[in-house]
This record gives sequence, C-alpha cells and structure tokens, in this order.
Amino acid sequence: MIPFYTQYGNKIANTKAQKKNFIENNLMYRRFTLVALNNFEWINLPDEIKPRYIERSLFYTGSAVFGYDDNIGYFVLPAALQGNLDVYFEPTNWSVIGNGLTKQYNNTNSILMRNNMFCIPSEYDVRWYAQKISDVYRTVDTNVCAHKMPWVMKARSNRTVLSLKNLWKQINENEPAVFMDDDMRNDGVEVFTTNTPYVIDKLYDYARKLTSDFYELYGYPTTQTEKNERLTMTESEVKVEFSDSGYVGTMFEYRKRACEEINKMFGLNIDVKIQRYRQKSEEFYELERMKLQQQGINTSAMEGGEEDDNTGN
Repeated sequence: MIPFYTQYGNKIANTKAQKKNFIENNLMYRRFTLVALNNFEWINLPDEIKPRYIERSLFYTGSAVFGYDDNIGYFVLPAALQGNLDVYFEPTNWSVIGNGLTKQYNNTNSILMRNNMFCIPSEYDVRWYAQKISDVYRTVDTNVCAHKMPWVMKARSNRTVLSLKNLWKQINENEPAVFMDDDMRNDGVEVFTTNTPYVIDKLYDYARKLTSDFYELYGYPTTQTEKNERLTMTESEVKVEFSDSGYVGTMFEYRKRACEEINKMFGLNIDVKIQRYRQKSEEFYELERMKLQQQGINTSAMEGGEEDDNTGN
C-alpha cells in the first residue's frame, strides 16, 4: 500500500482509513480556504499587484508589506519582522521575502499590513474548523459501515476468521456476499448484534452547526428560516449580506487602515470592501420554470443558481 505524504515529505497516512481522514480534511481545508481568501474586494490596486497576493500573505502569515522596488515596481509580500520596536512595542523594520527577493524595509518606505489586530493568520481558523468538521464526516462514514453489518462474529479457527474477513470486505465494498464453507458451519460461529444507534442525522446537524460557525466568523449571516409553502419571486431572491461578528470586522478595519497608510505614503487610491453578491435561490428558478411551463415553453435547458447583480457591499 502506497503511503500518503505531505508537500514537505512527511508520511501522514499508511492505512486506508488514514488516507480517507487526510482526503476529508483536505476537502474541508480547501473549501474554507477559498472562503477566507475571497472575503474582501480590493479596488484600484497597481497593475503589478493581484488581490490574491495580499490575501494569500495575510492568510498564511498574518501580515504583509506593501512597498516599492525599482526592478519589480509595487509589491505585497510576506515579511519577517525585525527586533527594532518603537515606544509602543510596534515593529519598525522588516525583511521582505519573495521568490528571488530578500530586502530590508522599514516604516519610512513601506507599510505593514495586518490581517487583524494581532497579525494572526486566518489559516489557523481554517485548519481548526476543517479538522473538526472532517472528523464529524468520518464519524458518519463509520456509522454507515456499522449499519452495513450490525453484528460481531466470533470464530474459533484462523481459516474461519479469514472467511469472515472476506465476508466483511465484500459487504463494506457494497458487494453481495454469499459464502458456503463447511468449516464455518462446523466451527460454531457465534453472531452478536451490536445494536448500533443511528446518529447520522445528528452528526450532519452538528457538522452544519460547525460550518455555520465558520461562515458567521467570516461575516456571512447563517440564520436559518423556515421555508413557506408559497414563495414569491422577491422572497426567493437571496441577498448575501455582511454580518459583523466582531472578528471579521477587525480584519476589515485593519485592511482599511492599510489602504489609508498606503495611499498617504505612495499617493495611490487603493480601497477595500467586503465582497458580497446577490444570488437567486433554487426556489426562484423553480418558480421561473413553472411560469414558463405554463406558457408552453421548454425549460429543460434552464440552469439555476447563477450569480446576479454584483454589489460589492
């Protein structure tokens, strides 16, 4: 069996279960990373700087430095903060680190951008929630397996144990399993029911709660409302608003401060906004289909869930 390795060469998974743990965690990590990296919209950036350069540095290191270099122009890069502090214990010197570029800058020729008040990387949040939620989903997998074969079998010979393992393997892989073995019959195989409780629905509720907590942390409202039997077109349009949990508000505040300091030092007009959009729900498109079908129009090619009306609130 080929083990899994991280990008740093560390072996992290040998067994099939460990690989599934790793894959599930990776899926959640990538999902939440994309949410965190696309939470803010940057406006009027110099051509040399892409928004992802800023958010990527803030996400992984908690801080970034905006400056100017004669060879590459304006840049935003991670930086190693130096030991020189001012009277308020704020860093005044840093070493900018890029691919093929390491250069000393300070607070007179560059601006230190903070992800939040304490320069804490957003990746810490993503890793914690990804681990918690992926663990819940793997527990769901375990509960499903327990219901595939809700009993434990006891055998007295190694040959019978092997037959029972093969039986379990086929059932676990969703294959019908039929065995005819005189040894199993003569071995006196005993079967004990496990009475495994069905908790999948509760686990999914818990996973949704954790997911809602993460989205709320990053400014997405997660209030769940009961669906009415009848929805109007207006009611089925979902406006994704900004909900300040106090956490993402601090992130937004320090990005705005960075814009003000950058504009003052370099004479630019950079700004940042919370990135949100208006999205029509599935109910909206279903009502549209019903309306068109009543008019005798074929709606088989109609797709729903497309974004509409970028607002950038």
